[in-house]
Amino acid sequence: GLQTFKADGLVDPAVVETQQGGLTLSGGLGVRLVFITIGPRFRFGSFGEWQVWTLDGEVGLRIPFGRVEPYALLSGGYASVGALTVHDGVDRGDVDIRGWNLRAGGGADVYLSKAFTLGGRVTGDALFLTRPGVEPAALAGVAPGTDAARLEAVYGKDGSSIGAALTVSAVVGLHF
Repeated sequence: GLQTFKADGLVDPAVVETQQGGLTLSGGLGVRLVFITIGPRFRFGSFGEWQVWTLDGEVGLRIPFGRVEPYALLSGGYASVGALTVHDGVDRGDVDIRGWNLRAGGGADVYLSKAFTLGGRVTGDALFLTRPGVEPAALAGVAPGTDAARLEAVYGKDGSSIGAALTVSAVVGLHF
């Protein structure tokens, strides 16, 4: 959800569905120091009317129990929303939504060999997003009327929101 906890003109909810579900892909690299892992993680999610990606620093605490290894993680970093469906006549490139995110979660991996794991993960994100106002010339292409006035009222000024995400993932791991 782009506007789960706070909605202050980030997008026009009459045009953009602010709560979406979809698929995410994620990749990370890390270094392990006994029970602690640290490294970057990139996540990309594609939803019906928008996409979101994050680039985070992630820290994990892993507790091995033989072949099974449960873990907890915390991460945070940069977030960006793109491919936004705005309105006919408005270029989506003119609506620049970005900010930062915080993520917490946990999961478990099962070692099938020393180098290969399968597992699952559940994470929750908080998204702190902002958008600068769109230049009036960019909104000038919209036909006059109610839509034009509404778009000017929403996108003509700065917007912000606090959103949230819940992700359930299947995880494949390669360990070197």
